[in-house]
Amino acid sequence: MDHQTLARSTKGQVVGRLLSICMSVFVAGCSTTRLNIDYKKLKSEIPLSGEKVNTGKRLGFVTGEAGGFAWSGCVARAEMSLNELIENAEALGADAVGEIRWDSTGTSEAGCERKWLYVILWPLMATPIFMNTRVEGVAYKRGKNVGMTSQGPAAAIR
Repeated sequence: MDHQTLARSTKGQVVGRLLSICMSVFVAGCSTTRLNIDYKKLKSEIPLSGEKVNTGKRLGFVTGEAGGFAWSGCVARAEMSLNELIENAEALGADAVGEIRWDSTGTSEAGCERKWLYVILWPLMATPIFMNTRVEGVAYKRGKNVGMTSQGPAAAIR
């Protein structure tokens, strides 16, 4: 093998490796979906509010979280998160939950966050997609026959 043939062979290997690297691409991202959850349909006696509950004793923070693959549905996972939040509030002896905030939206408006990653290995493409819903609020003990008092569009949402 002469010098010129060896140089072409080495150059071909380098170009081949560069093409292999270029053909393998990773693209990651995150998206948030806002959800329309009807809080009144939840099977709970505990009223929910995006605002501070002005009556009663503040018992502490409660959270609820659900996740899985994105095709399992954001609304179903958000409702699971709310049910867990309510269960945690009831475990503290609460009869109301206020100051609800969803991690994905930063507000009392429900939402879910989808994390995705495209892995492209020529000629195949793999797409694992995960989603998560996390909600937090403050558990309150208001006592018997005390109504929720709050203001704004997210006020007595239940």
